[in-house]
Formats: sequence, structure tokens, C-alpha cells
Amino acid sequence: MLFVKWRTKTAKGEPVFRGIEKLKAIFYPPVYRPGMKVRLYFHWFSMVDHEEGVPPIENVVIRYNPAIPRWQKAYCLGHFLLLLAIFFHFEFDRGQLSYLDFTLKLAFFVATMQCLGAFFDRKLALF
Repeated sequence: MLFVKWRTKTAKGEPVFRGIEKLKAIFYPPVYRPGMKVRLYFHWFSMVDHEEGVPPIENVVIRYNPAIPRWQKAYCLGHFLLLLAIFFHFEFDRGQLSYLDFTLKLAFFVATMQCLGAFFDRKLALF
């Protein structure tokens, strides 16, 4: 989206960004339109007024905070501690591992993070 934003046209078919504005459309923040003010923040650009150009929220915001049973919290904590121990062991002997062991441990890390995320989202993790 950001790399094609410079091609945006109005309802009449006229380009929104002209000349140097096309480069600004790529490198400035996503909400940037011609005439908006930006400021340099370290090595990237930030909007001066972060609410400019963003439409107001119309619906009531419903906070996502599902109740998680204690057994799932305990299971996740135990699994996380096991993952941490395996990760420290992985870091210690990473250079001596075969490609198969390295790939299996890496797959275990990814699968564990997916499972923990599925628990907290209350979704069934299917690969």
C-alpha cells in the first residue's frame, strides 16, 4: 500500500501527489497527504498532529480481554520456563549442532510461540 500510495487519484481522476510529493508519499508516515506537517524524529518522519487525517471512531470500542483459566496460565508459565531453558542450552551449543538438530529446535521455538498465542487468543492452533 505504501509504495503505491503516490499513485492515488482524486474522484475526478487527478493525481493527489505531484512532483516531489510522490517521494514524500513513500517516505513520510502512512497517513501523510499533501499539506500535512511532519517533523524529523531521529532518522524517520513523524506527524506533527498525529490525529490529522484520521477519522474519529464511530462505534463503541470493545476491549479484548478474555478470561484465561488458572490452569492455562500455569501451563503457559511452565512451557515458557521450559522454552527458556532450552533456548539457553541452544545458545550455548548452537555452533556444534547439526543442521537437523538446529532445525528441530528452531521449529520447537516457533511452534511453542504459536501455541502460547493460541492459548491466549482462545483459538485452536492448526498448522
